[in-house]
Amino acid sequence: IDQRLGPRATEAHARSQQPLLRLRNRFVGKHFPHDLLELIRIVAKVLKTLPPGHGDLGNQLRRASSSIAPNCAEGCGHLAPKERARFFGMARASANEVSMIFDVGNAYGVFDDETCARGKDICDHLGAMLYKFH
Repeated sequence: IDQRLGPRATEAHARSQQPLLRLRNRFVGKHFPHDLLELIRIVAKVLKTLPPGHGDLGNQLRRASSSIAPNCAEGCGHLAPKERARFFGMARASANEVSMIFDVGNAYGVFDDETCARGKDICDHLGAMLYKFH
């Protein structure tokens, strides 16, 4: 780029990357990694203690919880606001799905009240942060 387009194009390219870098820093610098990893740990703990006959619930919980982080990261990788919003929206929808799965599992008596409340709390927090990224 430097040789073909000159220094002005390089400066313009650097300026165009600043919003992306700020967004990435917001993603990495906030509670996202901590909350996402804590949610995955809770899900892993729940899946280990899942009684027979509830494999479908466990499979759905595993898939939905595992898709939140990749969608967040992919959203941070896009410069176009529509693309970012699309991926953050998918991550938020997955967080909502995980929250509902905790409710369903609790209603079935598969998840204890404390685990359900903590999982839902993390999902709500993630959903609120993702909403701000739109």
